[in-house]
Amino acid sequence: MKITCEGHTNFRVISCGLVLDTTHCFIGASPDRIAYCDCHGSWIVEIKCPASMAKQPPGSFDQLPYIDNSSGQMQLKKSHHYFSQIMLYMAVCKKPYTDFVLWSPQETVVINVEFDATVWQEFLESSLYFYRHFIMPISVQNCLLKHQTSQQRLLLLLMICFMCSFFYVNNASIISRL
Repeated sequence: MKITCEGHTNFRVISCGLVLDTTHCFIGASPDRIAYCDCHGSWIVEIKCPASMAKQPPGSFDQLPYIDNSSGQMQLKKSHHYFSQIMLYMAVCKKPYTDFVLWSPQETVVINVEFDATVWQEFLESSLYFYRHFIMPISVQNCLLKHQTSQQRLLLLLMICFMCSFFYVNNASIISRL
């Protein structure tokens, strides 16, 4: 992949794999790349190669359902799930912006998307609610059903209580709403 490095000092692009959030261990991100340079620090690079654009002429990216070009400058629509995806990436990886790259054989367009803390906070609150009310209870129930003896179930419940207290103590924002 070639991303322009003109005007950058020590520019490099690396793969990063799965990155887990340092506060919420059940939240992770796997951005396509992270770019670095001495002059701008580091940022996320997310690449989309829409098959629908493969044979379209240059300048057709604004036809994509997740692109808004009403201002004359292409932007990623905040209502599209790609926007939530890159907000997650930036929050977990602690990066200030993303180069959202659209590629086709005819052209490459880079849309810069800045981190929006308000959007991220709303997303995080929804995710925490979903985790606490749906994922965690089902996980606990499934674990308890797999253990046959009362001693195994008791030990598991004690472990779960410890893990939950650790989870809540390390997430003060959740405690304040309980």
